[in-house]
Amino acid sequence: HGVWYSREPRTGHRPAEAVSGGVTEIDHSVWISLEPRLLALHERRCGHFGGGRVRAGGYWTEILEGHVFRSHGLRLSVFRDPSGDVRGYCMAVPGLWRGLDDTYVYELVGEDEHVEEALIDWAARSAGDHPIGFPSVSLANPVRPLLERLGFERKGEIGPQIMARILRPERMFAALAAGSSVPDSAGITVHTPHRSVNLTEPAAPRHRMELWMKEGALTRLLMCRLDLEAAAEMEIVRWDGRDRGLLREVARLLGFVDWIQWYSDYV
Repeated sequence: HGVWYSREPRTGHRPAEAVSGGVTEIDHSVWISLEPRLLALHERRCGHFGGGRVRAGGYWTEILEGHVFRSHGLRLSVFRDPSGDVRGYCMAVPGLWRGLDDTYVYELVGEDEHVEEALIDWAARSAGDHPIGFPSVSLANPVRPLLERLGFERKGEIGPQIMARILRPERMFAALAAGSSVPDSAGITVHTPHRSVNLTEPAAPRHRMELWMKEGALTRLLMCRLDLEAAAEMEIVRWDGRDRGLLREVARLLGFVDWIQWYSDYV
């Protein structure tokens, strides 16, 4: 679920300069050389969210070699403090992936709002006399309140989408329940209109639970995007009602996590 933001050019904005405050525009090779700092910064600011691609060494090389950035212009900037440490970064692309004059920010991460605002100002200057946009900003993204405070307007929303089908639910549940006693003590079966699957199947279960739900709800549940207890109360999920303590423990293992996704993750 994401919101598209856009802002018209501000009167008096000059073309982007090489340095604006603590912001410096850099080329691809410098960006790649800074990858460990960029990854660490993203982890500090966004690591507690779910939903993004796994980021490890080589992530930014793969992204910058994607067809969008080979075919379109790309502007990269970092915010450095007086000691030279990187405290924020911004990736801006003219035209999204189409022949547009607007500039779109694919990703922007800063240690605090001061840094983020400086990077947004740089991106706006880069856009010159054209609008600047932020595509598909997820609802939990910490930059959203700042965008609205700076006059960015909502230009559309993308509703919740399920773009996966889980083939081995029992393996995902085992990974999420690692370290818990549930897989060894409880037999849990899920029924959907398309299949029945045993999330756990111990030899001698002391507890047992059956759940009924749509296939999409199963996907959301195992992706930690559905509060199981709340879903049971709203009858999005039906259960046999025998063991509320087990329901509560499974809900804890599959606890809801806010997601953050940047447009760079789609490239």
